[in-house]
Amino acid sequence: CAQAPWPRPFGPSRAWIENPRAYVAAMGGGNSIELFANAKSITVPGKRCVMSTALEDVTPPVTPRSVLDALVDWWKRPVEWETERVLKSVAVTHNGPHEFTVKVVHDGEKLDEHGFGRGDGTDRVRRWKRVKVDEDKNSIMWVDHVPEPTMGAWIDEATEAIGECLTLTILNDPQRVEIVAVTPEGDYLSDERFKAGMQDLLNPIIQEAQQRLHDVVTAVIGPALRHRGAQSVVVNSLDRHVYYDAFFEQYVAAQRDRLESIPNVILHEPKAGEFFAINPENSVAHIVKFDLSSGEITVRSEDEQRNDLGTTHYRVHSSPLVLEAWHVDHLGTRKAGPHLARVVQRDANQSIKKSNSWLRLIGLRRPCCAMRTLAAQ
Repeated sequence: CAQAPWPRPFGPSRAWIENPRAYVAAMGGGNSIELFANAKSITVPGKRCVMSTALEDVTPPVTPRSVLDALVDWWKRPVEWETERVLKSVAVTHNGPHEFTVKVVHDGEKLDEHGFGRGDGTDRVRRWKRVKVDEDKNSIMWVDHVPEPTMGAWIDEATEAIGECLTLTILNDPQRVEIVAVTPEGDYLSDERFKAGMQDLLNPIIQEAQQRLHDVVTAVIGPALRHRGAQSVVVNSLDRHVYYDAFFEQYVAAQRDRLESIPNVILHEPKAGEFFAINPENSVAHIVKFDLSSGEITVRSEDEQRNDLGTTHYRVHSSPLVLEAWHVDHLGTRKAGPHLARVVQRDANQSIKKSNSWLRLIGLRRPCCAMRTLAAQ
């Protein structure tokens, strides 16, 4: 639905908003589809919609099924990484074989801490949607119970009222994405503002679909390898595709690439095995430490008062070659959820690809912290 300006810091990054194509490229993806406002609807003749360019024009290519699968997975856990720190719950209720309801709630006390709360600890329902998939028509329909433009509603004000209804269909000849949106009053949304909101939604979906079609390894959530009773995100069978040193080097580089994509980022490398970046927009610091010999990589976030905002741990096990990851929040709670799994899978596959690139094989390498650490040893 139509998007109002996103409050900071709990919305898409400014890099994404200002230049989504460059952001996708920086994150290892290709180009995305382009959307057009006020197009003539194919599925609802006589009405206006938002229509995309052809999927065949996307590089690398995607299939309709891969796009729909990525969108369904998103709606089963529609949580941006920036909001993980204030997340209270994600509840998914299956209403049938192809229909479910998802409700995302933000913790009121944490919102108050960050200056986005009501001041009394009241939770906020960030998203509440009923989603229905029609595989025969290559479409997904969802109904908003709380409005997206206001980033949801306070939990004591949220009701299961019928809000905007959106239907995304992938058409044939040529394959295009059509989005039809109807308000409760029966008005059709298709203007530039609505189009911009849909572009923000679909760009990462297309990137996810592109990645999945070319992935050689998969991240799964399962038992931790060394911590009994805990869970981790795990990527197995890496030794079929890459060697330890090359993979570790590129995985560290992936963390640096992510930080370098922050607009006007201030990046320092005080010593071997460590670098950090400061986001000038919110003064959050991200400190990355890594050790080739142990296979450990940590990414810790701190606010401007140096309060811990959470640490993501990665461990590359050498024999067999396995990647393990988990997150520890500011309260010390260990987590390994779907969002982390998506990030780990993307970074692992990109690291494999770059490790085996012909430039690296002939000895032309990007100057990388891991390489400088190795040289120092």
